[in-house]
Amino acid sequence: MANYQKHKETVLNLFRPAISFAQKLQQPKLKAKLEEAQNRLVEGKLLVVVCGETKQGKSEFLNAFLNEPSLFPVDVDITTNLVSTITYGDKEKISVLLGEPGNTQSKSIGRNAISTFVTEQKNKSNHENAQLLVIEAPNPQLRDGLVFVDTPGTGSLNTAHTAITSAFIPNADVILFVTDVFSPLTTEELKFLEERIVPHCQNLIFVVTKIDAVDDEDLIIESNRKKLLTLLNRAPENIPIIPVSSLNKLAYLSSKDSEDLVDSNFETLEQGLWQLLSRQRGQILLLRALGEIGNVISSLRRPVQVEWTTYQENTQAELDSLEQELQNNQKKLKNLLKNNASWNAELHDGLTDIRDDVLGTFQDGFNNIRRQSEVYMNDADLLDSPEQIVGLLEADIDSLISKVERILGEQSATLYANLEDSSGLDLSRTRLENLTLGKNTFVADMYTFETSSVLNRTFTVARNSAFNGATGATVGGLMGGAIGGAIGGMASFFVGGAGALPGAYIGAGIGGLLGNITGIVNGRKEGLRQIKERSKLEVYKQIKPFLEDSHSSCQRSLKRIIKNLERSMRDDLNSQINQEKDTCDRTLQSLKEARNRSHSEALKRSKQVEVLLKEFNQVQRQIEYLAQEILEDDTISSGDWSDEQT
Repeated sequence: MANYQKHKETVLNLFRPAISFAQKLQQPKLKAKLEEAQNRLVEGKLLVVVCGETKQGKSEFLNAFLNEPSLFPVDVDITTNLVSTITYGDKEKISVLLGEPGNTQSKSIGRNAISTFVTEQKNKSNHENAQLLVIEAPNPQLRDGLVFVDTPGTGSLNTAHTAITSAFIPNADVILFVTDVFSPLTTEELKFLEERIVPHCQNLIFVVTKIDAVDDEDLIIESNRKKLLTLLNRAPENIPIIPVSSLNKLAYLSSKDSEDLVDSNFETLEQGLWQLLSRQRGQILLLRALGEIGNVISSLRRPVQVEWTTYQENTQAELDSLEQELQNNQKKLKNLLKNNASWNAELHDGLTDIRDDVLGTFQDGFNNIRRQSEVYMNDADLLDSPEQIVGLLEADIDSLISKVERILGEQSATLYANLEDSSGLDLSRTRLENLTLGKNTFVADMYTFETSSVLNRTFTVARNSAFNGATGATVGGLMGGAIGGAIGGMASFFVGGAGALPGAYIGAGIGGLLGNITGIVNGRKEGLRQIKERSKLEVYKQIKPFLEDSHSSCQRSLKRIIKNLERSMRDDLNSQINQEKDTCDRTLQSLKEARNRSHSEALKRSKQVEVLLKEFNQVQRQIEYLAQEILEDDTISSGDWSDEQT
């Protein structure tokens, strides 16, 4: 079992005692918060995009990987012309989205009808007006959240397909770039990697298919590695190139002959894929869930801890001091909930600065796209088929918006951390050291979890990842780029409706933005098809308004996204402060009730509370141990959401 899958199962098991604590202590809001976090982990998706030039065996490769020999059509003359997604579902369900972007309908189909929509041979020039194929399947390979995207071939011979594929790449968790054993990487493939993949996704595995057809694939592999050394600027051992035989894997599924499985080399590929997924978004999903469990456990435990402390040998003056401190915290939290609290102004000013930076980055990027449009229009081949120019510009805009999305999420997470710091409200890591009065070893042991640097890192992941659209942003952007107005239903299909985080608002807005661009693209392509004279001047007359409309649409959308994000962040902070105030209220009430108990009642209750604290302590230690194990499994790269942003 891969580490991510093993860790995910362990983390999900930790939700059970935490939810039980919330139920036992009659805290329905905290119970609901845990259930939302649990759903987010269960429904968390890991997006794997399969791309490469046409006729490289991508569809057969995907059939072999998924242990589904007849899922995608693979005849030698078949060419895939439609993006397909496949994810886990309790029962098989296949649907195709048909119609114009913004006005699509979902049609349920059977496996035997897939080729009718996804192949160039049966759906020439997409006369069926298909936008996306969506497959849910009870496939064990997908159970842990894998979503595969099978893309049409890339390259200059099919720039329309290239544009569609480019919409998925910036948000992929891992890209499997498929070539075959008959020829080394071509100039066009290297150009696609350099321009469309490497700037946006570094998580690459190169798959060489059809190794059963040659006696020695090493020459091709080494040729590919030499070409990639310069392009990727990595050491040779950090360029994963894995040769596989889909034919042998499919033979194994039929014969169950272990030699066929070994010869296929698919086990090596699966291991490499899960290792890369685990140390990228997989770690973030796991650590975010652990951080959310830890926060709730801390909130549940505080009143119990203070009650137990009250029963120890403390003077009245010490208890009076403790009560006064809790009352001061209560007053502080009430002030933070007022509309004129200073953090509200800091939030507004901070997002104003972020908006200026985001819009500035967008403007600089769009100026580059305008210059690139001149390059496209000077290409004689593209000028002869000018609708391809619009497709390439759409891919450029999609890539720019993906960059802007990352900047927006990262800077918003930093702003949120600064708001916590400036308000004196460390929502993620509330500590009790200042409330500790007893000298008992058991009391000191209660604080080990909360002072841990491992848990501080974990809480940081939980906070920062809330500003990453994750699946919401990924699917919103992908569906927006690929199918325009149908993104709403598709996003809910992937996201599953778990508790909304600020990143979800970013993702939804970005998805809608890209959907608008797709609508503009389709309208302009139709205009380009109708022009009779394919001169640069006539093409420019169509390209110029396309760029102007796209620029205006993006600017309006980005401003609206940031406005909605401000509202979302304010609501989220208010919710966090309210939770903290509720914890403070419960803690103060617990202290007062404990002080009013008789000596005999206190002795009896103290033993009950000590048992509960030991149960809390056990779960907290499990959280810390598992967080340490996940962090040590592999260091998350410096560009990821685990980084401390302060």
